[in-house]
Order: sequence, then structure tokens, then C-alpha cells
Amino acid sequence: MIDQVSNVGNIAHDGNSYRLYDNLSTPNRTNGTKFIDYTEAMEPKDRLQRARIDGGFPKAADAARAHRTINQHTLTSNENGNREISKKMAEVYGQAFGVSAAWILYGDTKNSLQGEVPLRGKVGAGSEVYVFDDDHPMDYVEAPPHATANTSALEVDGDSMFPVYEDRAIIYYSDNVTDPSVMLNKRCVVKLANGRILVKKLRRGTTDELWNLDSFNPAFPTMEDQIVEWVAKIDWVKER
Repeated sequence: MIDQVSNVGNIAHDGNSYRLYDNLSTPNRTNGTKFIDYTEAMEPKDRLQRARIDGGFPKAADAARAHRTINQHTLTSNENGNREISKKMAEVYGQAFGVSAAWILYGDTKNSLQGEVPLRGKVGAGSEVYVFDDDHPMDYVEAPPHATANTSALEVDGDSMFPVYEDRAIIYYSDNVTDPSVMLNKRCVVKLANGRILVKKLRRGTTDELWNLDSFNPAFPTMEDQIVEWVAKIDWVKER
């Protein structure tokens, strides 16, 4: 069961016939552009092709050049119906073309992403996150309720976060912010100025620019006076 810590809401759309592009819009698209929802008449392969074209990529090769997460031959096979579009690839295409994976697969213009979200890394000793390539997640895991296009997951590896989070628990987070004070005295995902990413409880340091990071497991000491680049609220936790 997924424990919902905080509901961040659904991706908003403005109707069944037309919708405004959301914050996934690519630089190739003009903000506010509308597209017709041909859901009832289109198959997933047709919606994928329409999303690519509306996203500013006339040819599959154009999309592959702009997004290294996209393989031209796979995209072509998905668009001509020779290969079924997986949930994983629907999410990749959705992020590249500015639509939801749900729209590509099901013609769903109302709900948030369905099915799976990327697993970005593992939380190991000292609650430090071992991050994998952002463009190639280590895996995909079940999406929590109301997941958005920005939702990602981390897997707890070992007992470094016990007793708060057990081994193999899945931690979900969505948006990061550059003002650490919004997560003061709360559990969160933290990126330090030196590039390290951790899951900690945020406390004030000796100055307004420095922060103390408390570990969940008392075996690991507090990290004092750290420079924080961004923080992200933990939205949901799923115990394995």
C-alpha cells in the first residue's frame, strides 16, 4: 500500500476537445498553443505521431536528434504500429513532446500519468542517494496516486533510514525548489552544492545560507552547515 503523505494534485487540462499545453511544453512549442483532441478516432500510434508533430518535430529523426532518450527506429516502429508502445516509452515520449503518457496510450486528457514513474536511484549508507543517469533511469516503479509528469522515485537500500523507512521502501518526490526554508524541520530530498543527493530532515545551520541535515538512523551523525542547492518534498512512501 502507498502511504500518501501529501497530495500534490493532478495535471490540469481545460476540456475534452481542446487543452492548453502544460509545463511539459518543449522549447519547440509556443506557450498557449492548443491542439484538437482526436482521442475517439485515434489509436496510440496515431496520438504518438500527432504529439511528435505538434511538439515541433516533423520527422522521427528530428525528435531523436533533439532527445537522446529517443531511438529513431523504435519511435518509427511505435508510430507505424509494428511495435506496441510500452508505458515506459510513453512516458519518455510524453516528456519529450509535452503531453501525458496517459494521453498517448489511452487518449486520457483529464488524469495524471498512469502506471509507472522513473526510479532515479537508491538511498544507501548515510541516507545518500546513488543517482543513475537522469535520461536513463535504473528502472520504473508503480506510480503513486495523483502522480505528475515530474514524479520520480528512490529505493531505500539497507537499514540506513531505519526505523523511519525500511529496506526496499519506495520514496516518491515531485518538484524541487531552491529555497530550503520551505522544508525546514521536515523530511525531504536534498541536493547539496557539491552534487550529493540525500534524504534527510532539514534544520537551520549557523547562518541563513547553511543548513544542518539530520539522519533518520541515529547511527549516522548530523551533517552540519551544508550548502543546499535544492530540496524536494517527499510526497508518498510505499513500503515493500
